[in-house]
Amino acid sequence: MRTRRVRGHEEEEDATEQAGWLFADSFLALMIIFLATISFVPDIKNVEDTAKTYTQALTLTYDKYDPVQVEADIVKFLTKADFPLSSKVVFARIIGGAPATQNELNGYLLALKFSLDLQRDQVNYFRETRFDIKSSTLVADKSVLIQVTFAPNA
Repeated sequence: MRTRRVRGHEEEEDATEQAGWLFADSFLALMIIFLATISFVPDIKNVEDTAKTYTQALTLTYDKYDPVQVEADIVKFLTKADFPLSSKVVFARIIGGAPATQNELNGYLLALKFSLDLQRDQVNYFRETRFDIKSSTLVADKSVLIQVTFAPNA
């Protein structure tokens, strides 16, 4: 009696397609675990409430640092806008003038010095201010442009 070979399973099974799906499924499972473990709760303790800021802002240009003039200009603006004089400056963008012939760093340093002088002299409205320091060739040389945002003093 002769033995017969069964010929149907001579080709090897290709697992490439299954490996791709296994990789995709494991990636999805890891992503779900990652998303479940991270926290989406923001830290709102140190966030300024922007809904309380005034919509009207003040823009001033100075050729030299004069804290008395800065404070007088702010009082004049608050009076004209009918805002309380007890308002505070919550944000100030200071842009130093940098002529095109010089390095923009000069304007940045000028603006930085202006903000430091405001803090050093403890100008009344700038005690709790956040500053943004910039430099621009659109501002005149050796001049500083200040954009100020106010909010009521709580």
